[in-house]
Amino acid sequence: WKFICDVCEYKCTQTNVFVEHTRIHTGEKPFSCDKCEHKFARKSDYMRHLKLHIGEKPYSCEFCAHKFSRNSDLVRHMRTHTG
Repeated sequence: WKFICDVCEYKCTQTNVFVEHTRIHTGEKPFSCDKCEHKFARKSDYMRHLKLHIGEKPYSCEFCAHKFSRNSDLVRHMRTHTG
């Protein structure tokens, strides 16, 4: 392993993955939304959050007109149609 966490012994081989992991222990949240006060440890969470402000909803239900900003919300919604 290239990286081993001193706190919990988490192991990984990629620098960026290890840096994200260490934020669990430090509480560091370097990604800040300029439209509200939310802060994020991971860039991917920050980018997903931004979609809420700009109204981007790329995930569409194939059964009705509902659209969603997150795929997980679409998956949950689909259960209303498929059970």
